[in-house]
Amino acid sequence: MLLGIYLKRPGTGGAGGEFQTVTVEQLQNEFRENFAEFKRRYLGKNLIVTGEIIGMDSTILHPEGEWTVTLIGKGSDPNRLPWITCRTPGSPLESFFSIRIADVITVAGHCDQVEENFVFLRDCRLREHIPQRK
Repeated sequence: MLLGIYLKRPGTGGAGGEFQTVTVEQLQNEFRENFAEFKRRYLGKNLIVTGEIIGMDSTILHPEGEWTVTLIGKGSDPNRLPWITCRTPGSPLESFFSIRIADVITVAGHCDQVEENFVFLRDCRLREHIPQRK
């Protein structure tokens, strides 16, 4: 779904303007409280989001294509929606290759889709990575 022309890569402004920093917990709470207001506030905006990885698309094994990372709030119930899903631009950047399930990451991306159970960010770039403790 295209919402307009995306003029710049995340981190430099773009279709949604400046970046707004939020946690996955904030996004999940606002989504549950008022879905219509959530869409108005975040859809089409550039976001910097921090959360815990609960899933990675299997295409990570095929670096020539786009892949996704799904986030929840740190320590949250992974079955409680919405999930925040981040898509890399085409070929994943090398910085994503070291991430694993349960790691905490911060990504910058463009919120281009909000559905009943999911929020999708596209063109995500990794800003910070905190590996899980063993």
